[in-house]
Amino acid sequence: MNCQKIVELLLDGAYLEVANYRFYHPSFRKGWRKMSSSNISFCAAERVLREMGKPVNYENGIYSVKKS
Repeated sequence: MNCQKIVELLLDGAYLEVANYRFYHPSFRKGWRKMSSSNISFCAAERVLREMGKPVNYENGIYSVKKS
């Protein structure tokens, strides 16, 4: 999955659960995809969101973008 798609999904409410390496979004067939926080596309998406003024928050083992 590329950086831009991850950005779109995070802005749409997706989140990454670190403990299980699962990236959750309702558009996925199983509801999640395997991904780690060190995935190069995820790291790039974090940078893009930070530059947009919407940083990715990390709380209780979950990376997400807070809706404003």
